[in-house]
Amino acid sequence: MTRTRTEFDFSTDLPTAIIPGHHIFSGVSGLVRQAITGPTSWHIGVSDGLTRFGTDIALAEATTVQGPADPPTVYWQGTPIVLTPIGGAFTGGQLTLDLFSFSLPVPT
Repeated sequence: MTRTRTEFDFSTDLPTAIIPGHHIFSGVSGLVRQAITGPTSWHIGVSDGLTRFGTDIALAEATTVQGPADPPTVYWQGTPIVLTPIGGAFTGGQLTLDLFSFSLPVPT
């Protein structure tokens, strides 16, 4: 199992979390470390499913996100996680996201 961590600070440029290519993606978890400001809520997903891993997520510090991929999905190319603000743009706050995936070993 591979865990890829991305730290978001919404007061600066929004970083990108990428699901690794050629991996079987099992889900995402997150923790709001500092209250998010700007929107009234937010969604987390991918470009072809903006709410796939969570919808109408709270902004308060200590809010958690647990978005399992149901079913686990293969992404053949690096695929960005999309955070969509609802009711306004992200202006502040901090979020930690962990992406969970695995790849099949190649014979040696």
